[in-house]
Amino acid sequence: MNKIFFKPASLRSFIYQIHSPDLHVHLLHSDPARRSPFKILTNTGFRKNPSRLRFYGRLVLATMLLITNGAYASESSAPQDKPPAAESSESSASQDKPSGAESSEPSASQDKPSGAENNEPSAPKDKPSATESKGSVPANQSTNILTPDALQNLPFSAKNEKVAADDVAGIRVVENKLVLLGFSKNCSVEPFAADESFSDLNFFKKFPKLLSAEFTGIELTKERLENIQKFLQKDIQNIVIDGCDIKPEYVELLADIVKKRATLKNITFRLIDISIESIKVLLAGLSDLSELKTICFAFDEIDKDSCEAISHLIKSSSETLKNLSLAWNKISSKEENGEYHNLSEAVGGLKNLKLFELCMLKINEKETVDLFAGISHLKSLIRFKLFLGNICIHNEVKLFENAESLGDALKDMTLLMSLDLSGMKLPKDVMQVLAQNIKNLKKLKYLDISNNSIDKETAQILADSLKENGELRTLIANSCGLTAQTFSTLVKDLGNLKISILYARDNVIKEGIKETPVKNMTDLQLIDFSKNELDFAMAMDFIKLTAEHPRLQVVNFGENGAIDKMDPADKKIKRNDLENWKRENKCYTAFLGL
Repeated sequence: MNKIFFKPASLRSFIYQIHSPDLHVHLLHSDPARRSPFKILTNTGFRKNPSRLRFYGRLVLATMLLITNGAYASESSAPQDKPPAAESSESSASQDKPSGAESSEPSASQDKPSGAENNEPSAPKDKPSATESKGSVPANQSTNILTPDALQNLPFSAKNEKVAADDVAGIRVVENKLVLLGFSKNCSVEPFAADESFSDLNFFKKFPKLLSAEFTGIELTKERLENIQKFLQKDIQNIVIDGCDIKPEYVELLADIVKKRATLKNITFRLIDISIESIKVLLAGLSDLSELKTICFAFDEIDKDSCEAISHLIKSSSETLKNLSLAWNKISSKEENGEYHNLSEAVGGLKNLKLFELCMLKINEKETVDLFAGISHLKSLIRFKLFLGNICIHNEVKLFENAESLGDALKDMTLLMSLDLSGMKLPKDVMQVLAQNIKNLKKLKYLDISNNSIDKETAQILADSLKENGELRTLIANSCGLTAQTFSTLVKDLGNLKISILYARDNVIKEGIKETPVKNMTDLQLIDFSKNELDFAMAMDFIKLTAEHPRLQVVNFGENGAIDKMDPADKKIKRNDLENWKRENKCYTAFLGL
């Protein structure tokens, strides 16, 4: 089998990436070696070791419940009627509140588990079969497999037995675990010795079909790097270095590993702690690669020379590059303009690019103009994520002009299926410009506009644009300042769409939730109304709309102060009333936070 089904690593693991419930994750991240769902949910910061890169802990408990309780059947399962829920489903779920969030994740990625070059999102899967009740975990899934794309695809199934050596397509070394990922889409975990130096030839050679090697959060000592160079297969096609500790004097060894593997097709380096000089050394080792399909870089700060080196690398693979993910704080340069000109030109020449993620904390107006000029040529994009951290403080006139340029670029991305503009705190007039151009994206399945300003007029423009889109599956509007009126305006026509996932966390919707056309949204599976100043009565008004809904699995009411602060005795009575109502109406939806 010669097809790599490893996807490019997302900016989700980038320390500066704050907002985004979707987009690519490296397929190697879909394994049980990740932290448990509960640890992810309760940790809204970064790991104690600052060199470890982890996406923000914004996966709500609702997402976990959908996965662990089998809301998505295996690909071979035929759609079936909604099963009765096991009593343990809600009781266990209600014990933990969702931590919430804002960037990533309640996630709902739509990636196919087929390859880095195949970025077309898949349609949301149907209800679980009758044998996969809400209270149980399907045999082909694991409660520990939880990633930003898990709602739509679980690319690997955990196995009790070890994946056979001749079935291993990729290995992932992380902390004290070694994860084996098979061509058969099964995975297994085995211990990894902390003092392992990869000195045994058999460590790599025992996997004869190995295509991918990922090293995450470990220290890359001189001995380890020398042995990786010596023993790792020369025909490896995918290398990921994610949040590893490496001393400056050893970066050249890492660069040499890559340089001597001319067959590489996918490279990922997320190294926030290395210096500008070390980045130059690393990029120099990549300069001869010319047929890359995936490039993913996440650094703290680069200089103009590094930017030029990245531009050269992109141009060298302009015919083959399908996935490009770039993230850094800023470009350190004494010059005020021109740093992004060559990069923009290089990006603009990628006629076959399918995925583009761009995350930068600091960028000026002129640099933004250059970048948007390059983006305007990307007509074949399927997935697009943009985060410019300080764009909201740009000169108002320049900001509006740049928004128009971006809007014009979006208008021509007719193949786009996933768009993420979250986290930039764009003002309402800018959002209106962008919203007007979304109507041209007829294939759009995923839209995230979180942490941008949406007033009633903006909501109306966006609603009108979405009305013309019959493919949208996921809409995320967290922290947008939505009031009851603006929310009602935004969602009034969603019943005409195929929305399966709706997030409206951290707004002030209040009684406006009852305006959700939930009865007409027959594909709906998950809603997040957490942190919306709701009381129990408002929640019940909405719940009554869900009676006999064919697919709705989870509604999250967590972190609503009026509910959380209720008298325990009164809350118990309300809960009993809710349970009685659910039994009477044969409702099996899990309502979290009540």
